[in-house]
Formats: sequence, C-alpha cells, structure tokens
Amino acid sequence: PEYRPVGSQFVEPTKNIGIVGFAINDQLEGSGQVQVFARLMNSGLEDKKVGVSLYVEEELVDARNVEVRGGLGYTSLTFDLTTFLPGLEEAQKVRLEIDEKDAYMQDNVAYCVLNPPRTANVLVVTDSNEYLEFAMSTKAVAKLANVQFEDRDFLKDKVYKERATLGYYDLVIFDQCFPELMPHCNTVFFGELPQGDRWTAVEKMDQAPIVDVEVSHPLMFDVLMGSVHVLNSVALKGPQGTQTLVESTKGPIMAVGPREGFEDLVVGFPLVEYMEDGGIEMNTNWPKDPSFPFFAQNLIYYMAGATKLNAARNNIPGEVVKIKPKFSEEVVTVKSPSGQKVKLTPRSDSTVLYSQADKSGIYEVSTGTGDDQTVEQMFAVNLLDRLESDLTVRDKLDLGYEEVKAAAVAVPLRKDFWTAICLLALIIISIEWYIYNKRIFI
Repeated sequence: PEYRPVGSQFVEPTKNIGIVGFAINDQLEGSGQVQVFARLMNSGLEDKKVGVSLYVEEELVDARNVEVRGGLGYTSLTFDLTTFLPGLEEAQKVRLEIDEKDAYMQDNVAYCVLNPPRTANVLVVTDSNEYLEFAMSTKAVAKLANVQFEDRDFLKDKVYKERATLGYYDLVIFDQCFPELMPHCNTVFFGELPQGDRWTAVEKMDQAPIVDVEVSHPLMFDVLMGSVHVLNSVALKGPQGTQTLVESTKGPIMAVGPREGFEDLVVGFPLVEYMEDGGIEMNTNWPKDPSFPFFAQNLIYYMAGATKLNAARNNIPGEVVKIKPKFSEEVVTVKSPSGQKVKLTPRSDSTVLYSQADKSGIYEVSTGTGDDQTVEQMFAVNLLDRLESDLTVRDKLDLGYEEVKAAAVAVPLRKDFWTAICLLALIIISIEWYIYNKRIFI
C-alpha cells in the first residue's frame, strides 16, 4: 500500500479546537449540585488559549479563558447551574460556545437541555413480599417514582386494564404472577414468566450457583452478587435479542428481552416462597444483601426512565429519537432548530419516534393543537465526535501490523487550455450572430 496524504500539514498544520463532550449530571447526589461538564480537544500542534462562554436561555452565565494542550490534548471544564434548579418548571436551553473562529466551526458550539424533574409511575403487584416492598419504599426511590403496591387481584380490576392500555405506568413489577393483559410499558417478573411463548423455562434447578454477572449493563450498575446464593430457579430462554444479566451453571437466571418497543426483565427465581400456612421462606439471601437496594434504584432509573433532574441525553445527528410525552396525546409536534415543524401520532405505548433529527441544535416537543400548543420538553442533538474534530493529516497509517509512511511527492499535472479556447470561440460566434441578425454592416 502507498499512502499519499491530502492536506497542508507539511506547510501549515491545521488549527482546530472543538467541543467533544458536553453533558449535565442528572443525579443530584450529595449536596444537590447541578453541574455541566464539557471537554475540549486541540487537534493542532501548539498549545492555545481560547475563550468559552456558557449560556442558559441566551443569558451569559459564565465565561472563561482556558488553555488546551496541542497534539490532541484535552481540557475538562465544570460549570455550576445549581441556582437554576429552584422553581424549574419549564425546560431551559443550555449552550456552550468557543469564541474564537478556527478551521472547523461545527464543533465550536454544543447544546444541552435542562428539563424539569420527571417522576415515574411504578406499580408493584405482590402478595406481602415485605423485602420487595421495603426495597421499593426507600427515600432514594421515593424521590424518583410514585410507587403503588397492589395484590394479585388488582390485575383483574378495571382500573388496571385501563391504565395498562393507556400507558399510565412506566414500569410494572410482577412478583410470582403474570397478567392476562400485558401493560404498555416495561415490566419485571420475579419467579414467573410472561404469558405466551416468548419466554420459556429451559431447566429447573434446586440450586443455582451464580457464575457470571453482566456488570456493564445499566441494571447491574453497583450490583455485586458475589455473596448471593439462590436455591430454586429456572434457566431462561427469551426472544431474539435477549441479553443475559446473571448466569448460573446451567444457563441464564436473569435476562432482559425486547417486546414491541418495551423491555421485559425476567428473574428466574422468586425472592421468597409462599407456604400453604400463610408463611414465607427465603429462596435467596439477595434481599438482605446490600446490592439489592441498588438493583431496585437501577430498575427505576433504567426500566422506568425516572430522573431526579431530567437532563435530556445527547442525541447524534441522523439517529431516531424516542420521545415520551408526560400525558397521552393524539398529536405531538416537534420543531427543529431551523423552525420546521413535524406532527407525529403517538404509538400504542404513547411514545413517538422522530427520524428527522439531522442537524445540531435544540428541538422542541409541543402538545396540543392550534394556539393551545405548549412546549412540553426539549432535546439536544450534537455532533460530539473526537474523530470529526481531529483535522490533523497523519504522516503515517497503521494497517494491521504494517506501518505505511506518507509519501508526500509532487505529482505532475497536465494543464488544459481548451476551455479558454472554447470560451473565446463562443464569444466570436455570438458576436457574428448578433451582427448578422441586426443587419449591421461594417
């Protein structure tokens, strides 16, 4: 292979400083601070100072001069927005700008959205599982969700059927039971399988030693199960696309799988077993392990989509954005940064899919019709890509185990004059045509 670079790095290296990271924390842990995190990258060779400005709803809240090290060096910034949290009732647009112009202006601005906190609606169906009820009643969970506890008879109630159909719940947890009507939301099953043939029990086990945990999945964040023991369980087999979270010696005993735009988390073992005399026996020591309350919080964050501070996630240009309105609506309008409006009809799960987020900026989601439209939420689209911002032309390429150095050689080019000659001929012919038609004699 021969590598001939195209660029001016041998004459004057390209100078560009771009924003490659921009986000707002949404945990509000500890002192309850709201912070904005940004990261700048310098693809030039020399260290450089640039001015950066942070705006909230076109109001300048912070401005700094920062130095970014050259040679793909990084600089991290933190801004405090805690003062904007009290009384936050409407979405706030947050924008970070690099003041100086450079070779690539697309990465000189980044956007983020500070939406009002969103509380999830969670239903827990259980017949007196005090361990599950305790884990779902902690102060941490109470800040995230409105948790409703009901027994199995509630599944036959008209209220459940209406709410399940309309997508009222964000998450339903079934403890050793299953509904005839699956709700239009994510679900969790303990010791039971969803109705139908999508999930099957491969094998029953009297003991299920845990051999592997998928710690990279958001549901298992901070969930350490090294000291957890499970007695009765079943090995699971889910639909196509199912991801195993906890695996035993005979197969998965906890997995999450897709269902028509939702996700079902199935735990193959019950937390407790109900006895005929009305008592209960522990089937696992997991509810008494410190990891179980963390697992309960992860359920609220990931499966119910709750946030203490609803800082909308960053979306990449061109990807489909899933939007969930606060209430069930007939029409949802999305306004792009250029002002173009698109009306969308919600799906059966009350969500809408927006496929025209192809430009960086803030997109507004409105509900209602005519003059009664109100902006309910916003989301940001950014091209925060380190490779896009790196404009350096390489002096070598690594192709597998082979290093190919740049061959910066001069290539002779043929200079063509036929275009000029044709243009001159066209001018002469035009003049001749003009004289002939005007009957002008010289």
